[in-house]
Amino acid sequence: MEKSSELDHIWVTRWLDDIGLPQYKDQFYESKVDGRMLQYLTVNDLLFLKVTSQLHHLSIKCAIHVLHVNKFNPNCLRRRPGDENKTSPSEVVQWSNHRVMEWLRSVDLAEYAPNLRGSGVHGGLIDQDGRGLADPEPATEPLDGSHDIANIYTILTKISGDMDGIAEIRKTTASVEAKLSALITRLDEVEKRVEFLEGAEKELKANPPATKLELDQLWDKVEDMENRSRRNNIRIVGIPEGKEGQDTVRFLDGLIPNLIDSSGRQLEIERAHRSPSQRPSSTDRPRPILARFLRSADRDFVLRAARIKGNLSWENNNIMIFPDFARSTQLKRDRFKECKKILHTKKILEPRFQSETLAMLLNIPPQKTLLRRHLTTNFNTLVGPQAQQEKREFANASRHAPLTTTAKVRPKKLGFTNFRQLRKLKMDESADYICPMDTGTPPALSGTPKRPYGSFRGISPILARDSDRLEQEESEEINSPLSLTDSMPYMHLYYKVL
Repeated sequence: MEKSSELDHIWVTRWLDDIGLPQYKDQFYESKVDGRMLQYLTVNDLLFLKVTSQLHHLSIKCAIHVLHVNKFNPNCLRRRPGDENKTSPSEVVQWSNHRVMEWLRSVDLAEYAPNLRGSGVHGGLIDQDGRGLADPEPATEPLDGSHDIANIYTILTKISGDMDGIAEIRKTTASVEAKLSALITRLDEVEKRVEFLEGAEKELKANPPATKLELDQLWDKVEDMENRSRRNNIRIVGIPEGKEGQDTVRFLDGLIPNLIDSSGRQLEIERAHRSPSQRPSSTDRPRPILARFLRSADRDFVLRAARIKGNLSWENNNIMIFPDFARSTQLKRDRFKECKKILHTKKILEPRFQSETLAMLLNIPPQKTLLRRHLTTNFNTLVGPQAQQEKREFANASRHAPLTTTAKVRPKKLGFTNFRQLRKLKMDESADYICPMDTGTPPALSGTPKRPYGSFRGISPILARDSDRLEQEESEEINSPLSLTDSMPYMHLYYKVL
């Protein structure tokens, strides 16, 4: 039986006190989250439990990882202060929220220590990239004292007599293996060259260079003309079927100013209709509405205002507004989805807990530079030089988003998981667990070897400020051939796909 099954939901509420998140005790208690359920929590499960802060998601993830390493020992977190002068980074990972507050008092920051209550800061979060608790090395079994020394000497003498023959066999085998390896390498090279030549011959026969180049140029021109013809179009998704009535243009004239802040600007819509023309069934998604503005400046104004406002809602329906691109252009944009998903899966864009985040939680004003420098010095001493270097490498990585105290988490999929039923024991690689049991470590940014607490496998939470952009890029609505176009392709607006 798993050790986590011995931890009931009452213990989980006390565990939330230890990691500094007592405000979620009621939600965890009502949902009967026990120790066994902790290792199967997903991002959507935490959102269902009203845990929306990205910092709190990261805190719970690190705390669950501490439980994994300590084999779900209920007393693994240290609540009482010890000798502050002899603290090592390997001990920091087991500090509770109260222990971190005691450390602040020991470094002359007692007036800021109460600000950590309810912040989710504990040792596992602070030492996110630290050494952690290494598993103890198995003890070497002592030799059996009953062995007779004379018999051992006899056996060793016999073995040494056979070593000459064994060495000769090994030498011959190594020579044969080296020759065989060289032959296999040369054979692989020959096969690759033959395959390359055959493929090049077929390519030349199927697509002569001059003809293919001309076709590519013509296709680029067609795509350019289609994108130019759609320069005044927008695509509105989420409006239920039939709400527009018989006059779609008049309906949008009243809807768009209510969705965005038009600031009294007169928006003239030339044409509008649903696409595709075939009406879907009642169970299918409503068709998007394509609208064409008389002026491209009005179209740009609507897209900019929708992006600034963020969430658009009308009659309890989430409305999304997209630019209208050619189908080939949209497919090119969709190719980047998998790349972005890999970046989040590999934790390249996951934020790290730094001393600046701790200063914000303690409400230390930015003007007090000496006090912040004092906190940074003690923080770096606490986590150790190697963890400090790894945090710096992640902070300097491309498109790294700093961890803030106000960032929120939104679900990546619509709907919630069946939270009250225990998940199957076999880990699903496609599931979005908050902290999987498999703690595989991705390679470091600069080749530095990682440690048990150096990283977590899983999908990182999405910042609220990036979710709107991701939702637009992940939209499954691809433009249909019935999009609004006109007969003037050579206008000044041109959508270039980078």
